[in-house]
Amino acid sequence: MVSVVHETCRPATLERVSQTRKMIAQTLKARGVSDQLSNKIQLCYSEATANLLEHTDPMPTFIDVCLECSDGKWLLHLNDDGQSWDPTLPERVQSLDTFEEKEGGAVWH
Repeated sequence: MVSVVHETCRPATLERVSQTRKMIAQTLKARGVSDQLSNKIQLCYSEATANLLEHTDPMPTFIDVCLECSDGKWLLHLNDDGQSWDPTLPERVQSLDTFEEKEGGAVWH
């Protein structure tokens, strides 16, 4: 396993997350990663970090980012000190029911 990116977003803000995404893009380009794969990795990073910042209470004060590559397989690790999200809490279950109704019960993978 080769660590390609190891960065700490401190403070954990959308601006800092955006700066780290740009650094990830530059690093992947320098390593010759295709634009298609680079975009997918950046999207995973952006979605995960946005969820950490928008759906946790209290919000994290930092997000550790580690991107690794081994035998052509990429692993993105995020670690933070924010509150865990529990989808079984009553207020979460209501919002999930609404989502299923609006989306016709679609399952996202």
